[in-house]
Amino acid sequence: MDMTDEAYVPVLEHRPASPYVAITSRVTSEAELRLAADQGFPRPYGWLRERATVPTGPPLIRFRAFDPVGKPTRIDVGVPIADAIDGGDGIEVAILPAGKWLTFLHRGPYTHATEPDLAAAHATVRAWAAERDLPLAKQESAGDETALSGCMEQYRIGPVEESDYARWETEVAYLVDRRG
Repeated sequence: MDMTDEAYVPVLEHRPASPYVAITSRVTSEAELRLAADQGFPRPYGWLRERATVPTGPPLIRFRAFDPVGKPTRIDVGVPIADAIDGGDGIEVAILPAGKWLTFLHRGPYTHATEPDLAAAHATVRAWAAERDLPLAKQESAGDETALSGCMEQYRIGPVEESDYARWETEVAYLVDRRG
């Protein structure tokens, strides 16, 4: 895969506010993040099914905060919905903010030792933004955490739909600071 190919260039797009239902988790390692996703995704889907509410898109992880070396510390494991509703039973309702989002479609594995993976996709997006002096939206940081207003991965095609990881598609998206 040639990451310099035009198909692998981040894109700026305006998006409306987008509600989703989620479970929020604190994570301290890649293993905890995977566990939070594996155990977390079924709950919002079941909760929506009980309320006869249909998801409006594929599942997502919103990265709420990062430690000083850039590892996620707080995440939402969620599912997009059409309209905000009341949460409950451990399910929260949150909204991805409206605004300019820098997006990148990663095709390939989530993690891999030798092939471009999601860490490489995030690095590509952040480098592209930095090269263009395009600041990413941040919120007040607490302690050693950096909180982003909008940073997410949306899993369009994954292991549930396709066994070959070369065909997996994950959108990586960052909200751009309004001043940018």
